[in-house]
Amino acid sequence: MFPMTVTVHNNAQLNAILAAMGGVSEATQVTAAEVKAHRDENQTTMKDAKEAVQKEKAEKASKTDPKPDAAPLSEPTPTASDNSASSSTESEAASNTKAATYEDAKKAILALSKEKGRQASVDALARFGAEKLPDLPQERYADLVKLVNEVIAGAEV
Repeated sequence: MFPMTVTVHNNAQLNAILAAMGGVSEATQVTAAEVKAHRDENQTTMKDAKEAVQKEKAEKASKTDPKPDAAPLSEPTPTASDNSASSSTESEAASNTKAATYEDAKKAILALSKEKGRQASVDALARFGAEKLPDLPQERYADLVKLVNEVIAGAEV
């Protein structure tokens, strides 16, 4: 005997394989309903496993604190060049409203990445305990937009 892998697409193929392996009686033949029930059971199990992994990731992200070695930002001092920065005007408009959306936060992170580099964006998200923007809770979007505006205006991350 040697190991073998067989791909079966329907119950007729399965019954033919079982018959070839040792004579299967009518009582042991697999019906289409049994195959469907087994498939549905496995899909449910996989769905439950995926949900458990996502829940675990969410719990881990919520427990993660911002980097302790990150220095607090100082308040930026306004200059004439800060008022003319076109890349931050969209983000500033979004931060003036209390309910910032995912799109506002996304625009702010992209503007920060363009102005200061990718690492600055990663550091800004890390201050809120997130590795990427979808990990950030919706209620923190406005805080992120505000932080990004301060960094673009001249403070260092």
